[in-house]
Amino acid sequence: SKYFNILEQINLITISNYVKNSPFPFLRNKNNNMEVIYLGTSEKSNLEISLRPLKKIFINGDSSPRKRVNECLESIFPFLKINNIKCYTACETNIKDDFVINLKSNFTALETISNILSDVDLVIYPSVNEGYGLPIFEALEAGRPVIVYDNKLNRELYENLLEGIYKNKCFLFYQDFCQIELLCEKFLNIEHSLVTFEAKNTWTKTRNDYISYFNNKLEKKLNEEDRSSIFNKHSDVIVADITINRLNKEIDTMKKWIEKQERDIYLQKHWIDKLEQGTYLTIVGKIKKLFQMLTFNNN
Repeated sequence: SKYFNILEQINLITISNYVKNSPFPFLRNKNNNMEVIYLGTSEKSNLEISLRPLKKIFINGDSSPRKRVNECLESIFPFLKINNIKCYTACETNIKDDFVINLKSNFTALETISNILSDVDLVIYPSVNEGYGLPIFEALEAGRPVIVYDNKLNRELYENLLEGIYKNKCFLFYQDFCQIELLCEKFLNIEHSLVTFEAKNTWTKTRNDYISYFNNKLEKKLNEEDRSSIFNKHSDVIVADITINRLNKEIDTMKKWIEKQERDIYLQKHWIDKLEQGTYLTIVGKIKKLFQMLTFNNN
């Protein structure tokens, strides 16, 4: 049909629930012709990280409150300027300067992403909740050291991802933006070297660990024993009740986050199924909307 003829001519860009170049499961016999070409990994376990003097960095993510690219850049920009370090960002930011290259949020070419990762010396991912971690694995597979936010979840998923005496040079955690500058300073005059690691987890394993992490929390949603424990720690009943409500809200938030991931998968299938129901011109229009939905954007 004309529908499949159109699909044969495109590479489908999807959300980060799929590994790079994996078949898209909702296209029946056309799976082999479809590729997921953005935000994916090849599931490599042997990683070779290149440590070299810092000349270019890539801040990955967007400027949402969760991913905080804009805040990160604003914090370290004076350091970048003084040390003549070029910075790529995956979104538009408030800072307009020759040292900063704001890539448009809808860039989708795999070659573009690969070229950036091969060109820079360090990748920063300032997200407060990384989720499945594809950008992290993508950077590591490209041989780049990574800086990520230091919280319990990221420690749980990534602290032991790399093993060896050099892991703290290749995978670094920060707690506030000022600390990012201190970590970057360590790369200014570092001696160029290659460090090889055997990664303990692939991205698929980490994704499953991430889901299990929150599913376990959901199963432990403050039963009476938990509530009693909190009340014992807080003599003030009001403080204890506020604490319980806050924890319940946090658990509910994570539950919604997991549900969103699964809902995104369903929506992709729904959009593609609807494409088959229209005329040729309608199909073309809907494919454009499909790409707007599935390509990497800030909205």
